[in-house]
Amino acid sequence: MLALLLCGCGNRVPKEHIFFVANAEQWDIAINSINTKLHSMVEGSLKIKNRSFVINIIDNFSLAGTETNTFSDFTGILVTLNGEYSISLESTGNLIKIGAYQHLVLRNVTLAGFVSNDCYNAIVDVSGIKAVFTMKENSSVRNNGGIGVFIHDSGSFFMQDNASVSDNKCGGVVVDFGILNMSGGIVSRNESKVGGGVNLTKHSHFLMSSGSISENVAMYSGGGISLDQNSILTMSGGTISQNTATYDGGGINNLDKGNFTFASGSIIRNSASRGGGVYNGPNSTFTMTGGTIYGNTSVYDGGGVYNGEYSTFTISDGAIYGSSTTGIPSSFANNSGNYSAALYSLNIDTATYGDGGNILPHRDGINWGTNHSIVGRK
Repeated sequence: MLALLLCGCGNRVPKEHIFFVANAEQWDIAINSINTKLHSMVEGSLKIKNRSFVINIIDNFSLAGTETNTFSDFTGILVTLNGEYSISLESTGNLIKIGAYQHLVLRNVTLAGFVSNDCYNAIVDVSGIKAVFTMKENSSVRNNGGIGVFIHDSGSFFMQDNASVSDNKCGGVVVDFGILNMSGGIVSRNESKVGGGVNLTKHSHFLMSSGSISENVAMYSGGGISLDQNSILTMSGGTISQNTATYDGGGINNLDKGNFTFASGSIIRNSASRGGGVYNGPNSTFTMTGGTIYGNTSVYDGGGVYNGEYSTFTISDGAIYGSSTTGIPSSFANNSGNYSAALYSLNIDTATYGDGGNILPHRDGINWGTNHSIVGRK
């Protein structure tokens, strides 16, 4: 099935490193065999291919949760889970835990969670320097009472192809001092208090070039994405749509020295009390060099974008239009509502309008380029 699988260095996986697993007992045998083989290896004397393993999942089965590293503490290993079946978590704890210098690739396999609320654990936990989790093809992480994927302490997560993280009750992806790279896939229908789809904190980085973050819900703020504590979000493609937050940032909630750069893609049809599309909170930076913010809704100010006190919003290109608030309709053409629909800012002394833009601001701090397009005010 994957006997000719190539590892990252271009070498074939040895036949003795390929396993076929149909139940929990066979899973334990495969994991124990891998750990035994790694025990027998002399550190630093082997080629990378000898640390590559393939586990072919050939039926559905369930496993008990764990708090220890799945592959002990061995470094420099690559493990691929392959197959069109699911592994389910049958108790609290993590289903799979990846440590430093370990790389797990999920290819078409579904990892399903435990239904009971457990916000302290994740289906996949990735932590440590060069700890990497990659989801490819039609792989999925879903239906957990806790977190879908938890990346922390310098770990990294790569989403590609049609991979999905969905229906998790304590957040789809949580990144705490780690890296998320999304070049495909979908994060959808997840829930959390903050950052329903993705929650970034403590100097984390999120690079989004494609894919979709949609239909996630935050009890408080950041329906689609929340970032804070010097975290960085760079969006060069993809769509953030139909996410909801009770308070701030239906699409994106940027707080506490967060830095959001929007170069391309779409932020559409999100909703919140303030900042339906984007809430740029105190001491944070939002730079828009392209892309579209369209059809977002807020109860109060900032249907498209809300720029908070002591924060900076710079736009040099792109479009903000079709925004609305749920107040009494006014005469705005493409951004409508009783409050500031397209963009509200607490950061300038006089009202500033872009080319047809609808902005209702307060003190100093919005920087305008020459090609912005905020459509709406006649």
